[in-house]
Amino acid sequence: MPDENLAGLVARAASVNVYPHARDVLALADVGSFRPESIAMQSAGTASGLAQVLGTNPDLLQPLYYPARGDRHIDFFGTNLRAKHREPLRRRLSPRALCASPYIKAVWSLRPLTFDPSTKEILLSACPVCGNDLGFTRTWGVEFCEHCVGEDEYGLPVSKVDLRDFPQELVEVADEAALDFVTALIDPDPERRRGTMPSLHDSLSVLDRGQLFELAVAIGAALMLNHDTQRPLDPTNINRGRIRGIEPSALAAAGRAIITWPRGFLKLCEAQAASVDRRGNKWGIHKELGALGNLRRDPHLDLDTKDIIASATASYFRASASRQGVPRNAAYRSEAYVGAKELCAKFNVDYGLMLKVTRHPDVFTMRGEEAEFSPLNLMKWQGEAILRNYKQLVSESTLGWRLGLPVDAIQDFASSLWLKPAQGVEATLTLEGRHYHGSDITDLFDYYVEIFPRVKKQPGYVTFGEAMLMFPAGRRPWFPLWEDIFYNRVNSFLHKEPTRGVTEAVSVRASDIDRERLLKRLYELPAPDLDRVTIGNANLMLGIYVYPVFTACVEAGLLSVDADKMVPYAQVMEFAGKYVLTNEIGIRSGRSRLQLRNWLAVNGVQPAIDLEVKGGLLYDRAKVEPLL
Repeated sequence: MPDENLAGLVARAASVNVYPHARDVLALADVGSFRPESIAMQSAGTASGLAQVLGTNPDLLQPLYYPARGDRHIDFFGTNLRAKHREPLRRRLSPRALCASPYIKAVWSLRPLTFDPSTKEILLSACPVCGNDLGFTRTWGVEFCEHCVGEDEYGLPVSKVDLRDFPQELVEVADEAALDFVTALIDPDPERRRGTMPSLHDSLSVLDRGQLFELAVAIGAALMLNHDTQRPLDPTNINRGRIRGIEPSALAAAGRAIITWPRGFLKLCEAQAASVDRRGNKWGIHKELGALGNLRRDPHLDLDTKDIIASATASYFRASASRQGVPRNAAYRSEAYVGAKELCAKFNVDYGLMLKVTRHPDVFTMRGEEAEFSPLNLMKWQGEAILRNYKQLVSESTLGWRLGLPVDAIQDFASSLWLKPAQGVEATLTLEGRHYHGSDITDLFDYYVEIFPRVKKQPGYVTFGEAMLMFPAGRRPWFPLWEDIFYNRVNSFLHKEPTRGVTEAVSVRASDIDRERLLKRLYELPAPDLDRVTIGNANLMLGIYVYPVFTACVEAGLLSVDADKMVPYAQVMEFAGKYVLTNEIGIRSGRSRLQLRNWLAVNGVQPAIDLEVKGGLLYDRAKVEPLL
């Protein structure tokens, strides 16, 4: 028969010719050194001698051989099949099929199939009476047990058990069409081979029948491993060797997944994810899909098949990424999500700061339940926006240094809404003090630097710092004057390229400065909220441009510096209200340094403190102010 098992054919011929051993037939064909079970694996050159003994055409025997195809595969009736799938020793049969056609079908020898594809009957491989395995060596007919032997009425040996009298259960599956699809891939029955194959997805077009069958077996075995409640699933074990016969329901599910690929495979993944609690590992692909997630590393699948599985698995993870429970790494999640460590690398921040982001109540994260070290994913738009804003933040003191302004002036900009303090999640990531968005600074000051002219300093113009000396020390109208510059109320230009601070490079026309209006604008603003200021800020507020003067003030006990090199803001304001330096007096009185001391002496004002450094004469403000 065109779909007959060759060992079964030899056994059948032996019984018909009343030979008790199938090997007797092989001996007549000069291949007696081989066992009947292995004859199909021998060279097809033995077909001519065997055909002569059997009385048939050698061409009819040739297809019944299984020539090796290398890499532990055989040619099973024109289909590339893993040799391990073939059961060579035990005679497996369908009692119902034997009633219709008394020969052993080759498809019955395939271990993954536990049933006859035509009758859907469970295959019998052991005698239901004696329990011994059925084989091919001794035979009283392929439909009889060779172990249960008695004597007939003539005293001749005969089998007492006709296996056809023991029909087995029939397979019942909900999706019989899918099961037939899988068995038709490998069944050598000519009628089934001529059947129409369903149209498969383009990605599966590169796979032949053998590869599709191996894929179905792999999926079916994975489903069985996932539902094996007797053994805990080992997520690192990708060997399905302990699975011999695949349950028909699992094969049908695998067949349906292939027929409707990739949609069917995605549904299969979703069904496996529903049993995620049974798997003991904490997170990842093995937690979510179990053995089904191992298919992309299955050593029995070829590279093309594994690539197809990997692509379909990735599609499943991307499509289901919004579901809570099991987190994913970059390869297996939706593009809407991003990993915390990926954000750290992209924005060059440490993981400790990233954890602060994820712990904020307004930040959406996805992590495996009770999985301490599982991947931590965030919504991509939210995570990137937070870190992008965070990287642009500039502290109040740094901003003052960049612009050449004291911090109280920076707060004046903020209270007037010219600068926006950091808010939201990014604000919680910073250290002490206020922080501002760098984009606001660019919009304001970089724009000014870009469009305003560069002119050498001219008569009648004063630098921005000199303009501030026109006002009493302490809280000065830095912001109101900048406001006038932005609104073109005063003429200004850059007398040099900005380096450390933009303000130091700006000159304004002195006659355009309306001191009363600037002070009025200043007093409309809320008082700064400051406890301490840096030494540089203290010098700007007091008009100290020579560092030894500040050092002398500290040594004289007029100012104090803490361990953080900070000066109490209240102390700076107290100093400004009590003392006035000569540079402020000179600018406000319009007198040169040489004239200044004599003019004050003539008016009965002597230095209150001589710090004995250049520029270190301090006058009592209460006595000097009436003269200004």
